[in-house]
Amino acid sequence: MELRDIEIFLTLAEELHFGRTAERLHVSPARITQAIKKQERQIGTQLFVRNNRSVLLTPAGVRLRDDLRPIYHALGESVERAKREAQNKDEALRLGMLSTHTAELRPSSTRSRPTAPTARSSSVTSVWPASRSGTVSRAGPPAAKKRSSKSGVTSETSM
Repeated sequence: MELRDIEIFLTLAEELHFGRTAERLHVSPARITQAIKKQERQIGTQLFVRNNRSVLLTPAGVRLRDDLRPIYHALGESVERAKREAQNKDEALRLGMLSTHTAELRPSSTRSRPTAPTARSSSVTSVWPASRSGTVSRAGPPAAKKRSSKSGVTSETSM
């Protein structure tokens, strides 16, 4: 079953009307009829009881609708997450601290976790000789691995 056929089935199961389904999906009612008949042949049973006045789901249609709906929505969400990632809109929260008291600040940063389902957060604690002299330069994105050097220590943790 193709994604478009699943969309047609779920929309018809919601609308229970071939004309409104066709209008909503910008296709002809004949296309809706063809897709549903194809699905019924593949599955081997009727999914809808239809006559000139009404369209109703059969028990098999109800079961298929209940099974397909969360899968279809999850696919849509996956595509949206991939689009956001491609556009570099991954909702990352980065918190940086330059202080001699970063150990005291860390507990409050770990309590402030993001609430959005796709949000991520990370914290970076750094001690650089430049920070001791009052000069701070902009660093690139935080490193994914722990590093240490003679001049300072950089570590990253993901929450």
